[in-house]
Amino acid sequence: MIQAGAATKVLMLSATPVNTSLIDLRNQMYLMTEGREQAFQDSLGVGSLRALMAQAQKEFKRWEQQQAQDGKPNKAQLLDQLGADFLRLLNGVSISRSRRQIEQFYREEMERIGQFPQRAKPINASPHTDINEELSYQDLAEQIGAFKLAVYQTSAYVMDPRRLDELESKRKAQNFNQKDSERFLVGMMRVNALKRLESSAHALRLTMERTIKKIDNLLDKIERYEQGDQSQTHGLVHGETLPDDDEEDEEFIVNRSRNPYRLAELDLPRWKADLEDDRAMLSTVRDRVAAVTPERDVKLQDLKQRIRHKVRHPTRNRAAGPTASCWCSPRSRTRPAICTTT
Repeated sequence: MIQAGAATKVLMLSATPVNTSLIDLRNQMYLMTEGREQAFQDSLGVGSLRALMAQAQKEFKRWEQQQAQDGKPNKAQLLDQLGADFLRLLNGVSISRSRRQIEQFYREEMERIGQFPQRAKPINASPHTDINEELSYQDLAEQIGAFKLAVYQTSAYVMDPRRLDELESKRKAQNFNQKDSERFLVGMMRVNALKRLESSAHALRLTMERTIKKIDNLLDKIERYEQGDQSQTHGLVHGETLPDDDEEDEEFIVNRSRNPYRLAELDLPRWKADLEDDRAMLSTVRDRVAAVTPERDVKLQDLKQRIRHKVRHPTRNRAAGPTASCWCSPRSRTRPAICTTT
């Protein structure tokens, strides 16, 4: 496949191309194009994949909200709202077939290779997070819920009268402003941390480290500004307070388009104190999570044991199909969205 000069074509197959948002689809296209934004500029007239998919996602959410009010899904309306550029891109790179379509139009082929398997019932398991029981999901959930995440809530520290008036005017006009947006964003970041823990202790550790690095960079910028660093004369705060592109939630992308503030417009002593509190708490969680090695990860050990059992005792009735397994921590049984399924 990767030999130089080989005329290679690759077909990617997915039963769930869009899992939670159209960002899933965008990432698959990045896989096709090696991350090149303008890969379909000449062939399909798509200038930027990111811009097109972000706009399509907004339209999709708007359609969902409208359907919730009307009570009747209108797919024709959705296709119209998504726009010609999005549909041209989708038609240019993908082809979709439902189970019903395959059974109807590929009947002879189905008779030759066999019918769809009958799905086996999933096995639900709720193992602990840590074999040594030194780290519990409930304990970590409480700590994560206490994060202020001040690095993402710049508006909460605004003291400049003009900027405060802007926030108040926006709330009166739209019943929502940047301060509200940042507050909701922090709520989603807390949930995202729990999702990372559901994935693995290692994934949560990486998330903690990225956030700590953001805080360190911001504290360094504030310190240099207070010491009169000429490069910090304007003291513009923007990139340091934006969330990373999260692959699971399009709202993180939407919240990247926030108005920046200048350090002179903010209550720096109060902000620094909250940033340092967050840093200390995040570091504590990171260190506790880092102690959970693969050998101590109960979910991983449980998964390996199940795989070994399947190898030693293969399913006799192959028509029964694969068995799905869902790993949920005891505290998250009512929240299947953050379970890990294989």
